[in-house]
This record gives sequence, C-alpha cells and structure tokens, in this order.
Amino acid sequence: MNRSIKIASIIMTIAVSSFLLIRSYRTTVQLPQSPDATASSSANIKQASPSAILIMSIGDVLVKQGNEWNTGYDGQALLEGNTVKTGTRGLASIEFVDIGVLRMEQNTEISLSNLTPVTVRVYQTIGDTYSKVKKLFDPGSAYEVETPTAVASVRGTAFGVLVNILKESRVIVTDNAVAVAPVRELDGIRTRLSQVTVEKGQATIINQEVIARAEQSQLPPSVSPQEIVLPREKLPWIEKNRSRDAEFDQKDQQKLLQNIQGASSGSAQREKREEQSIPISTTSLSPTPANNPIQQIIQPIREAIERLISPPPKPPESEKPTLTPSPSFSDESRNKTRDEQKEKEKEKENEMEKERKREKEKTKPITTPESSTAPPRVPSL
Repeated sequence: MNRSIKIASIIMTIAVSSFLLIRSYRTTVQLPQSPDATASSSANIKQASPSAILIMSIGDVLVKQGNEWNTGYDGQALLEGNTVKTGTRGLASIEFVDIGVLRMEQNTEISLSNLTPVTVRVYQTIGDTYSKVKKLFDPGSAYEVETPTAVASVRGTAFGVLVNILKESRVIVTDNAVAVAPVRELDGIRTRLSQVTVEKGQATIINQEVIARAEQSQLPPSVSPQEIVLPREKLPWIEKNRSRDAEFDQKDQQKLLQNIQGASSGSAQREKREEQSIPISTTSLSPTPANNPIQQIIQPIREAIERLISPPPKPPESEKPTLTPSPSFSDESRNKTRDEQKEKEKEKENEMEKERKREKEKTKPITTPESSTAPPRVPSL
C-alpha cells in the first residue's frame, strides 16, 4: 500500500513538472537561424541603437524633448527633433555614431532636424559649433549644418560654423573642403542658391546682402573663398578644436583596429565552427537529453520509480557469501564434537527408554494365587 502511494505521488509530480517546464522551455528553445536572418536581425539592432549621444555636458546645458526643457547629462541619447542649448557657462559635445562629432560653445542652440544612421542634418539657430566628420563612403550619407542664411555640406572634413544675432553665417574650414550655399527663405520655404566650395584654410560669410545678390545670379566677392579672418579671441578656439580633432582621429583609428581584429578572430572562429559543424536535420532540431531541462529532471524520477517497482537485483555468483571454515577449527575437533553429540543423544535415548519401562511397570495389574488361570476344582460326589 505504501509503495502504491509513493508511485502515485511521483507520477503526479512528473506530470506537474513536465507541464510547467514545457511552457517555459518553449520560450527558450530557438531554432537555428540562417545567415541572412542573422544579418537582418543585426541590422535591425544597429538601427534601433541611438544615432546621437550627448558625450560631454558642462555647465548650463539644456535638452528639449517634446515640449519640455531638461538638464542634459553625459551619455544621454538624442533623437530626431531634439534641441540642445548651452548657456553662458555651458559646453556640450554630440557624437553621431559612425559619422562624427559636433562641439558646441557657450550661448549656442542647435536642433537635430534629420537624424538617421547615415544622415545628419543640424539646424544651428545661433552660436558657434565645430564639426569633425569622418569620410562618408555611403552614397546616401550626408552631414549638413544649416543656418538661417546658409547650408554647409560635407562628406569628411573639419569645419566651424558661427552665427551671430544678425543671422550672419561664417563658415571656416580647417580640413579638406566644404560646399556652402546661401539660402533664401520665403513664406517658410527655404531655397538653396548658388554653391561654392571652401577649401582648407579658407572661410566665407553669408548674410542678407549676399543672398540678395545671389538671387540675381551675381555672386559677390564675399561668397568666394577667402583666407580665414577671425577676431583674435577666436584663434584659441580654432587651435583647441584642431588638437581635439587629433585625439578624435586617434580614437577612431584604435576603434577601427579593434573592429578589424574582432572581425578576423570572428572569421577564424566561424571557419572552425563550420569545420566541426554537422548538417542540420529534422531530428537535430529537438533538444537532446543532455541539454533538455525536462529530461534532466524526469530522468532521476524515472529511475526512482523503476527501483520501487522492480525487485532488488540478485547478487552475482561471485558476490554470494561462502561458508569457509575457521582456520582454528580443525577436522579432528569437528569429529570429536560430533562423537560427543552422538553419545549425548544415545544417553538421552537410554534415559527415555528406561523412563518408558518404569511407566509401563507402574501401569501393570497385580495378580494373586486365587486369580490364577487354573480351572476351578469341582468336589467329587
């Protein structure tokens, strides 16, 4: 009875455990994915990652997301449509992942008008910014800084954009070249006009007068490339950004080297896995008992049930106990003991025989001469 109760409880435990484990195991077991599926999932993860990050925030830095202004912080993810503003004691840097970095000086405001993994368009309302952009090899990639009066487009360079309260835009190029175009705005519609290329070590100024002349297709001399002419207080700003560009390039090279090393090691590991891989079949999709948690739990329970139901195994012939005589018990001693036992038994039988005879004599009737068997005497006549 006790064994039946134990077996019933074990079976119930198996049923409940199997039900719960199967439900949880279905969510953890994943079928092998093809390389195309893996690549597409990696691309989706990359697109979901933030494309712009506030990597340095010092002093008065505010970030507008939606309709609210909040204090910015290092590592904050920025989205398309966000606005960043620095105060009189504020400095900020925005890193555009795999594209470049934009540094903001005091009293500067920019908006991320267009932000994708390959495209960055920034609208600079006022203030001073400096951009360091990597070489963009994707035909659809672009990096533009737009101001109230101009648009600066690049595909791998370093340049500064200065906008004053009169909405004059000054573009300064410190590396490679920048395409600059005046912009005419009418009824909220912005139109780009004639474009010029500003080379390294040159600058250009765009204001309302330049825009008016550009509309008449008379490109004024002020739009043509010129040598950089800046107020003396701006020269340290240029030198500071150049030194920071060198640090940025060094970090970018280290990151590129790490990616190359990681790609080479990953390729070697992938080749090794391919050499050791086995073609996938329909049977290989089901988990084996070694890595199946359900089997790992049920197996010991099954063994316990088998032990309860099946009789205990018989010991092998080699394990059967054998009676071996004690070394101190010789054959002579055994014979002597056996003789003594026989004598004792014989004596006991003699005693019993004597006892039976005594009992028999006690029960025998007593006879007299008158009660002899001779016939009675008859008197003669």
